[in-house]
Amino acid sequence: MKRLILCASAIIVLFLFCLPVFADTGPETVDNAKSPWFGDVEAGYQMTTGNTETRSLNGQMSIGYDSGDWHHEAGFRTVYSHEKEDGTTTQRFLATGKTKYGFNENDSLYGLSIYENDRFSAYDYRVTLSTGYHRQILFTDRLEWSAEIGPGYRYSNYREDGISSDDEAIAHVGTVFLYRFTQRTSFREEISVDAGDENTAIRSVSSLRISLSEQLSLRLTHIIRHVTGVPDDTKKTDTETFFSLGYVFP
Repeated sequence: MKRLILCASAIIVLFLFCLPVFADTGPETVDNAKSPWFGDVEAGYQMTTGNTETRSLNGQMSIGYDSGDWHHEAGFRTVYSHEKEDGTTTQRFLATGKTKYGFNENDSLYGLSIYENDRFSAYDYRVTLSTGYHRQILFTDRLEWSAEIGPGYRYSNYREDGISSDDEAIAHVGTVFLYRFTQRTSFREEISVDAGDENTAIRSVSSLRISLSEQLSLRLTHIIRHVTGVPDDTKKTDTETFFSLGYVFP
């Protein structure tokens, strides 16, 4: 069952992501036309020696494609920490895929898929699928604000003995806020809530970005994850804070 869900969601995201590539068969008429592809890569590393010896690595990548009314984007994030005495203390992986079809400049339909794997959480992995309505509320030179809402489905595979897995219908709500202080400095806040009968997952990603050039930047990121209905020996809230160096392309 779990393999079927993962394969189906991956095929759907891949199909939607590649749809505009196959549809765009016409020749380029302008040599300097802006590329429909976009993305960025970020990585950070920390090593501590002396009384405490630790190694921490974080990285993320996003890639997208714009084709007329279609917007496609996929993202990956990983965090790993290792201590000499305790061994691996953090090992987390997140993959997302999102497609939007716009009716006009502000209104669109979205499809979202999320895969989470956290070695030290109550769940071995979770798969979340959602579709619904997306609205661009504000869009100015300094401020961007959008929100989305829709029904969804969540499959959770537990680490706890005696409970293998469960699936449930959820309600998904998300919002993204971006403010540009200057041409080189910006703040971004992304919040999502996936509420079901078994539990509710809330995720907040706050980031401050400083551009060093057109393609290089520094980013300070703070992530909060809160999940209700977890086992008694598992904390409901996890946080991450890290610096990273990013590269934007093309």
